[in-house]
Amino acid sequence: MKICMFSHRMELTEELKTYLERRLLFAVSRFALKIQSIDAGLIDVNGETAGGVDKRCRIVAKVAGIGRLVVQDDDAELLPLIDRTTDRLGRLIGRKLGWAQERFGRQSASGA
Repeated sequence: MKICMFSHRMELTEELKTYLERRLLFAVSRFALKIQSIDAGLIDVNGETAGGVDKRCRIVAKVAGIGRLVVQDDDAELLPLIDRTTDRLGRLIGRKLGWAQERFGRQSASGA
């Protein structure tokens, strides 16, 4: 699984990169064999001069057998934003892989 991180209009410090990578791995490590790549971006929507809910976290995961999955959220604080977005990604991948397994991988109770 390849993880690529980027930022726009804000500095992506080593501490922030480490935190984001750790949260991503925690959220999706059980699906690591199915995930081809993850692109995670942190964006300051309004730039440095404006305050409020202006930070965005956007994560795109390419998952084998499913395709691209995108999660995005906004918040004023970065760490809760990263926590929430990575958790959402983990749940989304789990649902999608569960659906694929349910539909294509399991036999019915009757064995058909």
